[in-house]
Amino acid sequence: MKTPSAPKLLPRNVSAVRRGRDPANATQTVVGNSVSTRLESGIGNFFPGLECDLRNLERRFFPFLEVDTDFSEIVVVAVDVAGANDAFSRGVISATDLQNYRTIDHDLAQSARWSVRTIAGDFGPLGVQTVALSALGSGVSFGDGRPPADAWVAVRLLKEDSIVTLTLGRVPTSAQITLAGPRTRYLDDDGALSRLFEPGELTQSLCSPWTHDFRDCACFYWASNHPDIALPPLPDAATPPTGPKWNLDTAWERADRSLTSPPVANLAGSNSSVPAGSPAVREMAHNEINRDWQLLNFVLERRERVAPYQAGAAPTAEPLPNTAALLTHLRYAAGVELAVMLEYLSAAWSLRRQVAGLPQMLSDDIRAAFAEIQRIAIGEMRHDVHVPPTTRG
Repeated sequence: MKTPSAPKLLPRNVSAVRRGRDPANATQTVVGNSVSTRLESGIGNFFPGLECDLRNLERRFFPFLEVDTDFSEIVVVAVDVAGANDAFSRGVISATDLQNYRTIDHDLAQSARWSVRTIAGDFGPLGVQTVALSALGSGVSFGDGRPPADAWVAVRLLKEDSIVTLTLGRVPTSAQITLAGPRTRYLDDDGALSRLFEPGELTQSLCSPWTHDFRDCACFYWASNHPDIALPPLPDAATPPTGPKWNLDTAWERADRSLTSPPVANLAGSNSSVPAGSPAVREMAHNEINRDWQLLNFVLERRERVAPYQAGAAPTAEPLPNTAALLTHLRYAAGVELAVMLEYLSAAWSLRRQVAGLPQMLSDDIRAAFAEIQRIAIGEMRHDVHVPPTTRG
């Protein structure tokens, strides 16, 4: 009997094995934490949303500084003095820069306030410029040589690893400090979130009850880590999931939380066994979700769970029999990727970016749409399947 092998197909950018990590301690694929639940791979909302608040990525956009970024200002909240000391010992920053970091850290401990006044750097599609934050915040940005719409957009536009120069001011005095350094990266070389980010940092500012969004969307599109439909829970672990009623999808936020009988399934079209026109299942109202959120069940392997979970058979993966079979799969995957790339490229170049007489704001919108679609196409190219030249037919 062949011993089941571990899963081999994981997303390329998953935080599976960081450089230098002992493979024995690598991230494991476990029930309830499948690849589609990972931040890098899942489908989710943000800014802020259900999974994370991506505004928190900008908290560490500049070396050794942690900031809070609003739409109108960027305030320093902490300094990584230990990191600055280490960088100085390796000749990465100057003695003047080290002293400036120490000064800001000392002042923060005395309840002084340091904030960014100007940012000079490469703002990607907006080019190289110096931006005064006091002049931003209107949310309107159009025309040649335009500045970013606000402080947060300015930080997000800065190119990774490009040199950024900050002018910081101290309140209540007029003291000023200038620092220069590379715009930090979100991801490390393995495609995982940088070690700069602490566990839980991307979710710490979420405040809206996450269950409300499921209740309002009602469109059954959520990823596997956030289903708004699921198979009903079994009353206990001994109850076999037999009979059609126990295997019909139902609303996860249904108001009837009884376990004495299978809930009524109302998702006509999602399961061939559900007759069209079935009566709707009442879902919990918003105030009921706030009061009874603890009654919403965890979902593992498509089914709601109310009893201790018992893991089933471990996932298995059979290796391909030979090189020919591998090439067949690779060529198919490459064809799919090429088709997706062509779709996005065709969409991008279908936009007429130079049209005489268009209002400036509409012209800017067209240029922005082109840049976004082109960015997606390039993203598809980067994770395309590349067949080594020696194996190409």
